[in-house]
Amino acid sequence: MLAGLTAMLIAVVASVIAMPAATAATDGIAIDLLHNGSVVEEGATIPEGDALTLRVSYDAAEAIDGKEITITLPPGITIPGGLPTNQALESIVDNGDGTYTMRFKDPIPDDITEGAFAFNLVASEVDGDTETPISWVVDGEEGGLTVIVENEEVPPVEVADAYSKGYTGGNLNGYVQNSGAPDYAFTGLSDDVLDAVLPYTLVLDSSQLREGYSIEDLLPAGLSYDPASFSATLTTYDPDEVTEDFTFTPTIDSSGETEGFSATVDVPANSHLVITYNARVSDKTAIEARLRELYEARNDTPGNYGYNLVNTATFGDEIERTAQFGATGNIPGVGVGNAFNKSGNRDYVEVITDEDGNLEQPFDMTYTFRADLRQWDGRNANFTLDQNVVIRDVLVDQAQWRDGEPEFLTVSGAGPITTLTNAGACPATTVDNISAFAGDEFVGQFCLDGQTLLINVGQDNTTNIVISALAQLTTVDGLTEGGSTTVRGATSYVWPNEARFYYDGSTRWRSSHDAHPVVLPDDREGGLHDTDAFSKIGPDGEVRVEPGQTAEIPYTFRVNTNRGSIDPLLSRIVDEIDTEVYDLSDLSTIDISGSYGSLALGADDYALSIDDDGNLVIELSQAGKDRVAAQPEGQVWSTTAVMTTVPFEGKETFEIYNRATLYGDGTTPTYWADDESEATSFGDEAEIRKRVFDENAVAWTQELNAPIQDGEFVNDVFVYSVELIPRGNYGSEFPVAIFPRQDTLPTDVEFLGFVTVDANGVPVVTDFSEGPIDVPGNVQMSYEDGVVTFAQRDGTVLDPNQGPIRGYFAVRALDTTGDIVNSIAGSEATIVPTGDPSIDIEKWNDEGATPEYDETGALLNDGYAGDFDSAPGKSLDADTPLPINFTISNDGREQLVDVAVSDQLTDGAGTISDLVCTFPDGTTGTTWAGPFAIGEQFDCTGTLPALQVGDFHADTAAVTATGIESGEVVDDEDDWNGFVPTPSVDIEKWNDEGATPEYDETGALLNDGFDGDHD
Repeated sequence: MLAGLTAMLIAVVASVIAMPAATAATDGIAIDLLHNGSVVEEGATIPEGDALTLRVSYDAAEAIDGKEITITLPPGITIPGGLPTNQALESIVDNGDGTYTMRFKDPIPDDITEGAFAFNLVASEVDGDTETPISWVVDGEEGGLTVIVENEEVPPVEVADAYSKGYTGGNLNGYVQNSGAPDYAFTGLSDDVLDAVLPYTLVLDSSQLREGYSIEDLLPAGLSYDPASFSATLTTYDPDEVTEDFTFTPTIDSSGETEGFSATVDVPANSHLVITYNARVSDKTAIEARLRELYEARNDTPGNYGYNLVNTATFGDEIERTAQFGATGNIPGVGVGNAFNKSGNRDYVEVITDEDGNLEQPFDMTYTFRADLRQWDGRNANFTLDQNVVIRDVLVDQAQWRDGEPEFLTVSGAGPITTLTNAGACPATTVDNISAFAGDEFVGQFCLDGQTLLINVGQDNTTNIVISALAQLTTVDGLTEGGSTTVRGATSYVWPNEARFYYDGSTRWRSSHDAHPVVLPDDREGGLHDTDAFSKIGPDGEVRVEPGQTAEIPYTFRVNTNRGSIDPLLSRIVDEIDTEVYDLSDLSTIDISGSYGSLALGADDYALSIDDDGNLVIELSQAGKDRVAAQPEGQVWSTTAVMTTVPFEGKETFEIYNRATLYGDGTTPTYWADDESEATSFGDEAEIRKRVFDENAVAWTQELNAPIQDGEFVNDVFVYSVELIPRGNYGSEFPVAIFPRQDTLPTDVEFLGFVTVDANGVPVVTDFSEGPIDVPGNVQMSYEDGVVTFAQRDGTVLDPNQGPIRGYFAVRALDTTGDIVNSIAGSEATIVPTGDPSIDIEKWNDEGATPEYDETGALLNDGYAGDFDSAPGKSLDADTPLPINFTISNDGREQLVDVAVSDQLTDGAGTISDLVCTFPDGTTGTTWAGPFAIGEQFDCTGTLPALQVGDFHADTAAVTATGIESGEVVDDEDDWNGFVPTPSVDIEKWNDEGATPEYDETGALLNDGFDGDHD
């Protein structure tokens, strides 16, 4: 009987997917019985002992609050594990009589939209096919189905015809003897070979009855059977498996040159016959004769001589099977690979080149040639050198020998050669003929011919030397790309080199050392991305946490101090922490530890701080530096910091991108690394995620700043992705099928079609498909009448193992006047039209009114009291300073940076003093890096000094800024005017003729000559 699994749970919250109804009787609740992942229909046959799954799916959008489900299981259906739980359930109760009652919460929590939970059941063994009803009641409505639990009979084993022969012993190599030094002549086999046991096996598998079936066997020459060793067993299946001894009495025939046997057997159908026996060496002279023949054929040439002893079995006069073992001897010679070797002291080296491939600094190399002539001790011709050994090494055209340096060629080791002298011009040689430099007059000398180096090390068998030779590479132009590099954006090339050691005419031993210059990328301003030198590694897989709780996420920084001359005593790691995700208010909450080589480091060995940009700085404390300084250099410095997130608000997922930079002693970054991880408060659930592609960042994002110019999008085509992310065990513990999800497009976009992405995940917008399209997970996407539908493909269930369950479609944006918000299942992607930057400055004094703005930053009340744009302006009191206000507003469609405020006296008296602004981030001054958000304002203040009677004042306030995306510089100005009036009095004498004298705010008469003014 199959073991039952424990009860399973899928709690689908927020953007979670569940099964569509298959056997549902109530809107919003579907109950299905599954067998082997498929929905069971009425009257289906279920083998006894098989596992079943009773799945309950629900849709919280329907009125299921407080509803009750009662499931009734018959005696033949059991629940081997516990009862499921689910966040939508108030309770689930085993009533003890085969019934189980579940009640949904009332109300269903707001953050739950859909879900599923399941019972794992087992169909018990039965004596015969048995009708088994499973029923349920959902809110008073009955449902269920009956299945047939089938009594299964085990089918008999069916044996297929097969024939085999095997040998399970060893070879005879250890018994082959020779005379030893100096000749190593073959002298025969050791007498111990006569005691060697040589075991064989024959196997006959028969599907049919065989009577008088013949089996014959023939040994190789020199072997005989051990008559007492024959044994056999016969296994039959009728229907149970039974193995018994089998009588096998072959007739051995020793009359020929080789010994053999023959026999007949009677075996039933569906049987397995195994015959074992041993042979032995009975005539070692026959084997010796064959080995001697092979030995002599080598004519003392070093190498192996021998042959395989083949045993042949024949089944039924026509089917042959063989088994064999070897008898092999050896004529020894010099191991040339142990005598000669070439190596280099550098392999992968990072270099910087100009546009022509020339290296800024040469790639210096020290090659070493090893010549050990001690094996040629003269014991016989195979161990005798007949010529001087010559080493030939030819550099590629891009490299040169550093023969101008005093240490160009150095010799170490033993033997008569302790130094090498320059022979001058090289005699003519070729790859196949170096005899011209192999003469005794050149022993201990070298010569150079361009890139070709020749060295004669003689033939003295006491010589065991290592020769070091200096070379350098000066360009990669013409080299072939090859090898690999962990530096992002770098290119690895192959610098090939081979040395040839000539020791027997044109016979040579080849040994090579290929090096790899790695050309670094031109853009190194932010440091190099080299995972071998510096890496940041986050958690494997997603981090799961309960809603309302925080998550602890470990990050490991690995620094290979053997790369790039990294000094851990002077280095620091600057980690760009996302403070919307992590709480860095108390650095003591960061659990930090590490190691340097084998030295364990604790929290006291580290110093943590926050820099001016709000980044976390990790470096060794003085105590840590003292401990590390006592260790060998070039070790791996590893640091693990455990960060604590802010609490998760309900069901949400943090997509965490972290970038860390490694600095040395200074402000220039050396390396950088990044990590992407996720922390989620979703359980065994699925999450729907909507994103839009950012072609500038080459990344998918929730909010995209889309550049506009002159009121139009620079690029009006945008690509959305819709992704289903199975969390935990969703879709893998038991089958689910997602409910159809509809993405209703905003009216200000036009659907263009479904698209694909290239190997780098970049959308291909040159080819649109009307759809429907299939996406991984057995999901399909379609479009109709402004709605994109994301649904399970008919007849399938969700497969979370097919890769990212993600589809893509393109739209054209039609309106730049506001944000374009598109959502599916609660996940939003927003296109923010950004551009046409603008800025506004208002200069004013307090007259009881202030400038007012709408949400876009536009001024609503131009000409408000205090806005004295025109002369003569405000009437001022003599000898009295006046506070002046400035309000700056971003009234464009783009965030601004590099904001600067100024004020300039343009006429009259009184320069504004003490000008200071309070920026949105709380800093003060007259310049600000930003960013200055769209629709946001900040204020500045200054002082107009006291003026005298008759003075007037005119000046201009100015502001400049730069669009954060477009780079466009914008500015604005606002004038303000004032004056101190000269004392005067006016009198008007008039009679009433329907008009009166009228005056402005300064007291000046406006309507001289009015009716009644009879001057």
